[in-house]
Amino acid sequence: MQRSEAARAACLALGIVVAGSSAACRKTPRSVTTMAATCVPGGPLASAPIGAAHDANDLTFTLYRSTSCKAENMAVSGFVVRHALGTLAAATPARAAIWRSLGYGGGDQPGRAELDAWKVAAGNLAYTSGARVFYESSLHLDPAFEMQSGTAFGQTFEALDFKRRPEKTRERIGAWVAQATGGQLRGALPKELVGDEAVLVVGTAFGIEGPWQTPFNPEITKEEPFTLRNGSTRRVPMMSQLIPAEYGELDGVQLVDLQLGAFDGRLSVLFVLPALGTTLETIERKLDRATYDGWLSRLRGSAVHCAIPRFKAETLLDVTPAVTALTGTEIDSTRVFSDVAKGAPLKLVHQVSVTVDEGGVKAAASSAGTYSTAVEHETIPSFVADRPFLFVIRDRQSPGSPVLLIGRVGNPQSESAR
Repeated sequence: MQRSEAARAACLALGIVVAGSSAACRKTPRSVTTMAATCVPGGPLASAPIGAAHDANDLTFTLYRSTSCKAENMAVSGFVVRHALGTLAAATPARAAIWRSLGYGGGDQPGRAELDAWKVAAGNLAYTSGARVFYESSLHLDPAFEMQSGTAFGQTFEALDFKRRPEKTRERIGAWVAQATGGQLRGALPKELVGDEAVLVVGTAFGIEGPWQTPFNPEITKEEPFTLRNGSTRRVPMMSQLIPAEYGELDGVQLVDLQLGAFDGRLSVLFVLPALGTTLETIERKLDRATYDGWLSRLRGSAVHCAIPRFKAETLLDVTPAVTALTGTEIDSTRVFSDVAKGAPLKLVHQVSVTVDEGGVKAAASSAGTYSTAVEHETIPSFVADRPFLFVIRDRQSPGSPVLLIGRVGNPQSESAR
């Protein structure tokens, strides 16, 4: 499938768990497009008792709320965070309870089944994913961990010389990340991400690239004002069209759900626009599964005058404290290595990149013009994202509409979006 920088809706995410590294994410070089300097774990969360079943969406929204981030554009993916943590819990006696707390159902292959389901649904879409455990070659993985994590989460394993050749190790892991994300993330992982003290990296990554079901016409895109969170305005490239979509309103919040023309129509992007005079933070503080379900219940098929800016959101942050609070336990590497008496502390580093623009690599749906005659005597709703908004990439067909990724856009042309 041909790729196109000017016409795609693409996202990728990377969840990395690092053991034995104290330097990870303290500072990230400018060469790495990142929000590490401004995204930090938020305030303390009430610990979730082990065994308390979480809905996967509930965990994702809680993770999003718990991450205090000053970045204008950012996103998190509960999908990769859950998979990396589930891998680490695979050999613990309480693994079934921890998996439930992470939002997985029953069965002995929860993570593998989820990855396989997405691969089947992807068809010929540009979709890639990967799961791999990289470990110090002088240490030995615990056989129970190797068997359980391989069976349950589809992990493969690779021994590297972390101690004597840390730079080569980072280059090798970076090459794997590039492959797992379809080339969307390239280059060696920075030292600040995987420091010289690391002995273990548990990586989960995915990348998708697909077209809108009804693409925007790039010739119509023009500079329009966008109100920033500080009240000032700047002109940004605004895509617009009359488009068949699902539209709704709830307590002044406008909602529009745009379907991707791949995955057999399974994926869509839900855009959430606060009412005029309401800050995005007000919506974010109340974001939970019930709020999300309420939004979905208001969506109805319609023709919508839709205007959304092109944007890019990139995030790199340490979510270890938030995840520890969510799972109610601190997982270390004691049960990962057979020859380590005291487990090294683990750090969960989360990286996400999302790009949205006019159309995608293929235009497979009918023109929005076919809807104009059917609604010419009705009031056509307008969704104009000219102020900060949320976006949710979701699975439309599975029960509960699982969230693959959620983020916000506060400044479509901020440094991270260029």
